[in-house]
Amino acid sequence: MPAPKRATTAYINFTQWYREELKKTGRTIPKIGEFGKECAGKWNAMSEEDKTPFLETAARDRDRYKREMAIYKPARDSNKPKRPTTAFMLFMADFRKEMAGKEPEGGVSALAKAGGERWRSMSDEDKRRYVEMQNQEKVRYEASMDEYRRRVCTD
Repeated sequence: MPAPKRATTAYINFTQWYREELKKTGRTIPKIGEFGKECAGKWNAMSEEDKTPFLETAARDRDRYKREMAIYKPARDSNKPKRPTTAFMLFMADFRKEMAGKEPEGGVSALAKAGGERWRSMSDEDKRRYVEMQNQEKVRYEASMDEYRRRVCTD
């Protein structure tokens, strides 16, 4: 089942209405850039009273969206165990500690790139420590999930 359609804003409702009004009068609808400028000018010139129908429509659509999302996507269970960390992410935690205070120019993305390059250049022997840590995490995760499933099924 696809996700519910997002709620439209008052401004979007106005632009849709305005487009239909232009069609009714037989006026040619301008290109997107010109149409956007024209709509923005008209919207900004409107009084709050004139905007009310569009605001009300947007509020109703927002309520519809919230109702549909409550059914579609239930709240996340905060008690569910987090997935185990990968060997690479365990390595990156150590790499960030090692690089603390001497980050490469370019910030976080440059640090991540440097870590990725180092990881790719490491031998399987060098990676073994992190793979073993990942396996331990996975065993812990599976045990936690078994316990979680027992709790959820008995509730």
